[in-house]
Amino acid sequence: MTGEVDFNFKGWCVFISGSTEGIGLAIAEGFGRAGAKVIVNGVRREIAEEAIRRLRGEGIEPILFLGDVSNRDNVAKLRSLIEAECGRLDVLVNNASIEVDKPFEDYDYETWRRLIEVNLDAYYLLARELLPLMLKGEGKVIINISSVQGVECEPTTGAYSVTKAAEIGLTRVMALDLAKYGIRVIAVAPGAIDTPLNRVKSSGLDPGGSWEHAYSVISEAIPMGRFGKPEEVASVVMFLASKVASYMTGTTVFVDGGLTAISPTGIKIKDLTRAREGR
Repeated sequence: MTGEVDFNFKGWCVFISGSTEGIGLAIAEGFGRAGAKVIVNGVRREIAEEAIRRLRGEGIEPILFLGDVSNRDNVAKLRSLIEAECGRLDVLVNNASIEVDKPFEDYDYETWRRLIEVNLDAYYLLARELLPLMLKGEGKVIINISSVQGVECEPTTGAYSVTKAAEIGLTRVMALDLAKYGIRVIAVAPGAIDTPLNRVKSSGLDPGGSWEHAYSVISEAIPMGRFGKPEEVASVVMFLASKVASYMTGTTVFVDGGLTAISPTGIKIKDLTRAREGR
């Protein structure tokens, strides 16, 4: 892990949706190393099996739940699994998301609905249906993985940006209503992170199909000058789930290398400078 804090989640039960690659897998690794019983989730068996091999290679014995958690029947099965394996749930990390980039006028209703189902409905379903198990837990923490695009939209991000903004709103509502049960709810908004999905997406942005070159160009707009690592997001999630952050709830924590601190005017000036220099 990137952080220096020695977290101890021994005996805790943690479920992370969408955790067979990228940020979700890094979160599973972090909690697993810190002693938690980790339940990982994905929808593609071959990717899930590779994730399980990777975790076991690090001495972590995860439990796999294979299925789409925007489906109510699957969530009911998940609840039964967690009850049988753990008897309680300490930390819920809502992470599974999909992204489809299209101009608004080209967004068909089926695509719109699917993104809302996966990126928003699933967050609600998991939190609502697993609530009884969380009430039995010691941790009592829900982390919703949102995005900087929930507050700083980009062209053609469509329903993705809408759902990421809604996740931040959902976090506030849940935090207010669940505080009486001792449950904390926090959103984490990553910026540009080096994940398999972002490598594929960035390759499509570069004329030569090079994600490395695309990263270098995009990084010019990031104050820290680079993409973040999934482990850097995972470290923040673990901090927020720990007792160290016991007075934090209802807020959004940005892990973005300073991206949201930039003035939109400043970005435009940088773009004009690059254009003038022929870059």
